[in-house]
Amino acid sequence: MDELLHPVFDEEAIQAAQVVAKGLPASPGAATGQIVYLADDAAEGFVLRAMDVAGAKEAFTDTELPFLVFRNVENSRVGVVYELDNGDLGYMESNSDQP
Repeated sequence: MDELLHPVFDEEAIQAAQVVAKGLPASPGAATGQIVYLADDAAEGFVLRAMDVAGAKEAFTDTELPFLVFRNVENSRVGVVYELDNGDLGYMESNSDQP
């Protein structure tokens, strides 16, 4: 029953995988949100908006989205701005310089 409720990953694939981001361990329902993009971008796939961290935080506060995903213009990494439980803004980014 446990294998039906939890994903099972190939150990060789895990060893060969490249880590692109780290976060807190959580079960599948612990975090929720949505990714929003324009229909015009759908043909190209998911396109991240390029901005600096300060601009991303400002853009995030102007929305009611649960988080904002963007490409950091300072280092080309993927960043996420989100609201903490205490109302402050949190920020995390991938640890990879790979585009």
